[in-house]
Amino acid sequence: GTIFPSDDQKSSSKVNQIDENAFQFYESKGEPDKAQEIFLDMLLSDPTDSQTLKRLVSLYRDNSMEPEAI
Repeated sequence: GTIFPSDDQKSSSKVNQIDENAFQFYESKGEPDKAQEIFLDMLLSDPTDSQTLKRLVSLYRDNSMEPEAI
C-alpha cells in the first residue's frame, strides 16, 4: 500500500467536506429538512459511515424529528 491517498479518496474527502459545510449552514439557518437530505445522501454513498449516522440521529433528536428516526 501507499501512504498517499488515491484520487478517489481525495475526491470523496472533498465531497464529504462540502457536504459537512452545507449541513452546518442549513442547521444554523434552522432548516433541518435540508440538513437531513445532505446526511441521507452521504449515507447513500457510504452506508458504513457511523459518524454521519450519529450526526443524523442527533439532528433528529435536536429538532424533535423522532418519527423520521424510526
